[in-house]
Amino acid sequence: MASSGALTQSVCKSVWPLGCVLLFFGYLSVASPSHGRRLICWQAIMNCQAEPECNYAYEHYTRACGPVLSGQRKKCPSHCISSLVQLNLTKSGPALEDCSCAHDPLCTSTKRAIEPCLPRTTSTGCTEARRQCERDQQCSSAMHDYLNHCGKLFSGAICTNACRNVIANMRKIPKGQQLDTCMCDGTERAIYSDYIEELESGASLPAAHCVLTLLATILALLPLI
Repeated sequence: MASSGALTQSVCKSVWPLGCVLLFFGYLSVASPSHGRRLICWQAIMNCQAEPECNYAYEHYTRACGPVLSGQRKKCPSHCISSLVQLNLTKSGPALEDCSCAHDPLCTSTKRAIEPCLPRTTSTGCTEARRQCERDQQCSSAMHDYLNHCGKLFSGAICTNACRNVIANMRKIPKGQQLDTCMCDGTERAIYSDYIEELESGASLPAAHCVLTLLATILALLPLI
């Protein structure tokens, strides 16, 4: 039977270089105590490699997120976020996010680098927050007011008093408050990420203070009013 080291080297030849890095995350922890149902990272990758959909999504992820994993970029590009969303939709994909580093510093630092790009599950997602707002008459009306009074922000206009008043009103509505704190999720998160990066680049920075998290995404998706 091949040794664990030989097995790791063999698998490395069949995966992308960044995948090989993840394989070594768990290599030293093979003989460590059980981590419950959590897989060691090299095990999670091997399971993903055995699943065609996960394998395809993982290869796309290593290309799209390479600059983030290597430390060349601090902000997460939209195509990296999208690749993680797709990877998370496969059967074996979620285990890659949850796999055990077993106190390996390289694994821990790499996970820390990719963490800002991971799909958010610790807060209400903006898709659900928007649906709840649309079902609430008061919140739905305020959302339409936002689209009417703040829509020009997304073409570079300044934040008007009317827009500020609409946002202040939305923040008083229970269902509207979720729009200000929700985590952008799904395909919308990538669009939102691109928009915020553009806002923070310079010219439109003052308008950033007028942008609600979710509604920035809504306006990025809808025709401007």
